[in-house]
Amino acid sequence: FELNTAKKILSNSRSALLASIGVGMQFSDLRSGEFNEFVDQADPIFNSDEFPQYRFTFSFGFGYTWKNLTVGLSMPAFAKTESNLNPIYIQNTFYKYEVSEDIVIHPQLLLLGSDVKSVTGELSARAEYKEKVWLKAGYRSSSTFVGGLGVMVSGIEIGYAYNAFFQEFNAVVPANHNINLTFRIIPGGPEAAGRKYQLD
Repeated sequence: FELNTAKKILSNSRSALLASIGVGMQFSDLRSGEFNEFVDQADPIFNSDEFPQYRFTFSFGFGYTWKNLTVGLSMPAFAKTESNLNPIYIQNTFYKYEVSEDIVIHPQLLLLGSDVKSVTGELSARAEYKEKVWLKAGYRSSSTFVGGLGVMVSGIEIGYAYNAFFQEFNAVVPANHNINLTFRIIPGGPEAAGRKYQLD
């Protein structure tokens, strides 16, 4: 769960600079009954009091839009309550291509980094219909297929994402499923918001 707020710092008819900060809470737990044969269930961590875990996280991000091109950088878990620094970052570049009045396609390049792996690249495309429905498909350098779909109604977005792993990693983690529920609160209502910008 995370609460974010974003603000335009500079804006004109062709470009805009935005900044965002956020605070959230994470919950982690282990369901040992679902482990496969690759997991050593004799590991002492499964008999410790480390799980379940609750922690607060703090995030920030910046985004710059020039015409139809947007570049963003965010650190979704810059700091946690149990550590001084958690260097996870997401660098996002995407282009807005208007196929028609109703259909918009966003080709997108993502760079993700963490203390587990320094750089992971993702090349994908997201198609939107009337800013109500979207579909996404792409590929990550970690031999991962990425797909997703979602609906947006009155400031509420429900999204589903599926990550399928290829090669030898597929035997350990066959796939990841993610469900996101996003509420957008815009001061003055949608008409006051003008053009929509994306940071992550």
